[in-house]
Amino acid sequence: MKNKLIIVITIIIVIILSIFIYSNKTNKLEEKQSKNIISNKKAKDYQFDVFGSGELHCTGNAKASNVKVDIWYDVAYKDGYLTRLISHQGVTSINNSDISEYVNAYNKLKDDYKGIKHYDINVVTTKNSTYIEQDINYSLVNYKDIIKVEGQDNQIFTPDGKVKLITWLNLGETFGTKCNLKTKI
Repeated sequence: MKNKLIIVITIIIVIILSIFIYSNKTNKLEEKQSKNIISNKKAKDYQFDVFGSGELHCTGNAKASNVKVDIWYDVAYKDGYLTRLISHQGVTSINNSDISEYVNAYNKLKDDYKGIKHYDINVVTTKNSTYIEQDINYSLVNYKDIIKVEGQDNQIFTPDGKVKLITWLNLGETFGTKCNLKTKI
């Protein structure tokens, strides 16, 4: 009788543990699938594989009074992560005071990021225009150096210092950025 009781209790414990383990795995799987559905739903909005590799050309929208704004980005990505971003923002105006405001702002930005390896900034000014070009090699740059400049809030970096393409695209869309596939790798 005692042996039967031990066997029954052992079976009950095994059943309870099995249910608990199965339930826990099922919850984790459902949670993972739920996150993927959200990501994949958004990913399906793009006409390129945001989890693959390639190059994009993007244009942005910006409005400013008294100036014409030109914004574009060239984005390289591998396995769904940014590897390089070249951004260009230029303004043109017939009013030199408008241009000088942007020149000052662009040069301040250049000074802020000065010394960060693999984060290059170039500011070019002509009589009626100025532009800033930023070249960020995300596969080599120390993301902690960027966070020192930008602060922790609203960072797009993953904990291991990478930037997901989908995250960058979602951020860009809030500013009117539209991207097209240039090259699929």
